[in-house]
Amino acid sequence: MKATKSVLYIEDDDSLQSIILDILKDEDVQVVMDSGENLFSLLKKHNFGLILMDERLNGCQGSDLCKKLKADRNYRDIPVIMISASWDIPHIAKDCLADGYIRKPFDIYDIIATVNLNYSDQNKTKVIPSSEKN
Repeated sequence: MKATKSVLYIEDDDSLQSIILDILKDEDVQVVMDSGENLFSLLKKHNFGLILMDERLNGCQGSDLCKKLKADRNYRDIPVIMISASWDIPHIAKDCLADGYIRKPFDIYDIIATVNLNYSDQNKTKVIPSSEKN
């Protein structure tokens, strides 16, 4: 039996959350959904091996959240994949130090392949000493 992968999906559109959940449920992937408001509190409670993040969120840009994540030494090693319909998503992903991107509309196989190629088990066993926490 394969170990379940734990992925955080930052998306404020309920229908897209459902689509991603349906795509990944047969792939032994546990998906936690959030709109981005609770990103850092979720990261303190769970060990995710990958973050899928929409660029356009209510109240903020996914790229801004990605920059904050990559600037934090406790979380910078978690792979982040930006998702957007923007023609400029390759540049947006590069500028915010994301590990990759998926352009909407996407194919289900793009999602599955991206999760399998970018998922990192190293973060799942990482222990952050209390002296290093923010």
